[in-house]
Amino acid sequence: MTVRAASTVSAPLRLAFVLWNGKIGGAETFAVALTRALRGLGVDARVVFVESGEPLAREFLEAGIPFEELRLKRGRATLSHPRRFARA
Repeated sequence: MTVRAASTVSAPLRLAFVLWNGKIGGAETFAVALTRALRGLGVDARVVFVESGEPLAREFLEAGIPFEELRLKRGRATLSHPRRFARA
């Protein structure tokens, strides 16, 4: 079986990593590295923080990685705002 690449150019892949907040831990540090690497490959990778992005947001700013802070509280508040997730 032969697989060919599509001849038409499509829009770049868009990917958002969702983190609860910007408290620095292993997963959050990995998200910075992975997002940076994916953007280097042409992927439109970004981060959405459910709560505040501080202090990790500073690393995204320095790396030029776009992010959004929804500033929602944990729990049911996150489920009652699905359009905010979609826009971010």
